[in-house]
Amino acid sequence: MTNKGKYVYFMRPVGMEGPIKIGCTLYPHHRLVQLTIWSPFKLEILHMEEGSHTLERNLHKCFADCHSHHEWFHPEPRLLEAISKFKSGMKIADVIDLTDERGSIHANRPQVPEVLIGYRSLTMKLTWALKRARAKSKHHVHIPRDIDRIMAAWSGVWSYNVRTEPVRPTAEQFKRVQEFIDDPHSHCVTEEQRFPKEQKLKKAAA
Repeated sequence: MTNKGKYVYFMRPVGMEGPIKIGCTLYPHHRLVQLTIWSPFKLEILHMEEGSHTLERNLHKCFADCHSHHEWFHPEPRLLEAISKFKSGMKIADVIDLTDERGSIHANRPQVPEVLIGYRSLTMKLTWALKRARAKSKHHVHIPRDIDRIMAAWSGVWSYNVRTEPVRPTAEQFKRVQEFIDDPHSHCVTEEQRFPKEQKLKKAAA
């Protein structure tokens, strides 16, 4: 598979120092939208530049000592300083010694806790269900807030750089999520329903 057109990106919650995600994709802004759907906070891309999955893995090793979970990293001064230089126009290879590997984010990876078993699978099902609904609808529809809250609580929520413990959904909550997956078009909400306060402000300003 060619790496042409891929981008390495650094992403974090708006208004917060971290956690910071280091990833690689063909479409960074599409990935931003995907991740924001499931994030309790609005996310932003701090920097992106052309690069491969090999570069992404190399960066993971260089910042392994800052690793938090999956592809997310704590906002340690060394990482923040590097990103600041990227934003000033400097290239990754000119800022970081890519031979200075600090470990592996996959080394001794713990097994998925019992409370999180099934989370990733259901998240993917929700993503594809939303895509089906958007393809069918004439409007830009969204997943209802109650389902967002169920999934956010299950994954654990970041607040002021502290993560709460994940809470597995109840049988009733699983049923609610499955209802959406089975018939997303009927359960999706419009822009005004999803963001009522923002829509009122827009109308007031018009």
